Amino acid sequence: MFVDSINLVDVVLEGAKAVCMLVLFLIISNAGTQYPQLSKGPWKLILFGFFLMFLGFLADTSDEIIDYEMSDTLATIQSSFEELTLITGLILTTVGFKKWFEFVGRFLGLKSS
Repeated sequence: MFVDSINLVDVVLEGAKAVCMLVLFLIISNAGTQYPQLSKGPWKLILFGFFLMFLGFLADTSDEIIDYEMSDTLATIQSSFEELTLITGLILTTVGFKKWFEFVGRFLGLKSS
């Protein structure tokens, strides 16, 4: 169930990525609470994207501890989950920020193209 030898450097570095993404998620979530007038529109899309990226980084960290290679199916599911959450989270965050900047531009009365 667990890997034979755990590479602590990989666990720490990959765990740090997951922790950083969780902190970013919490900071952005808190900013939306502090400025509710600016957290309309695509704000939830941005938050969901960051949360998906956190799950992807968490899955990436877990493969340093759990031996998913004991089953080809399990390894495929873990790898697919990791990649899909990271890619989907990145796309959702990018689209969300693009739409959010447009929303904020209209909110501030700036000319949109």
